[in-house]
Parts: sequence; structure tokens; C-alpha cells
Amino acid sequence: MSIRSTSFQTKDFPLSSSLSSKGFPLIGLDRTDLRRVQFCFKRTKELEDAIESFWRGELLVEPRAFAMHQKLLKSRIYSEE
Repeated sequence: MSIRSTSFQTKDFPLSSSLSSKGFPLIGLDRTDLRRVQFCFKRTKELEDAIESFWRGELLVEPRAFAMHQKLLKSRIYSEE
């Protein structure tokens, strides 16, 4: 089974920061598109529920955790070039 079928991938930085802030671990970065990185998370029912909550505007994230995870994700992007 490939990583694509067992993972959720997105290029959406705010969504990725929110998911990371809620404790969903980042399992990798996909750099196939040279212009934008894709964030990869392990696909679970809980993750799917969080994504739906995000798009409905109902996912609550602690602001400092969100800011910290934005910095961590940016660090991952630039440290693995």
C-alpha cells in the first residue's frame, strides 16, 4: 500500500498548521511540485473529522499552539530542501 492511499495530503498551510496544532503528526513532506510543498498526515477517522470541522469553521485551535506549529512547519519546509 502506498503512502498516498494511507495519508492525507494538502498544500493548505493554515489547514496543516491547525491539524498539527491539534496533535495530528506530520508524517512527511511531498516536494513533487517544485513550487509548493504538500503536507502529509496519516489518514484516520479523527483526522477526517478535524478536516471537516476546519472547513465548516468549527475547529478550535489554541492561538499560541497554532503560531508555534506554523513556525515548526516552516522550519521543516526550509530545513529539508
